[in-house]
Amino acid sequence: MASVLAWPLVACGAPATREAPQQSEAQRLEKFAVSQCLQRAFPDTSFGADARRASGAYVELGSADADVYGEIAALVGTHLAKPYQSKSGEPLHVMQCLDLLQSPALATLVKPYR
Repeated sequence: MASVLAWPLVACGAPATREAPQQSEAQRLEKFAVSQCLQRAFPDTSFGADARRASGAYVELGSADADVYGEIAALVGTHLAKPYQSKSGEPLHVMQCLDLLQSPALATLVKPYR
């Protein structure tokens, strides 16, 4: 599990320079999940790089058990393995990442932090 967690932490970049808005640990974990999803959905782009930095910032700001970040990262991989496509056949990555917020599996992982 440590190696799964290591890559989000290595990719953190600089710490957040502004104070984050007041939010619960569950909200931070959900936002971590979405940012993980976006960084994987848009690799090698400036958008993906920004999502990677956001993901790292949520880890830095968080106080959840380290294992939950690895579990969320694994869930994101499973979620992205079933791609969304529009009627025209174009990918719907942003929609897919936003829908992750409604995932029962994510709700289960985040529930102890509510």
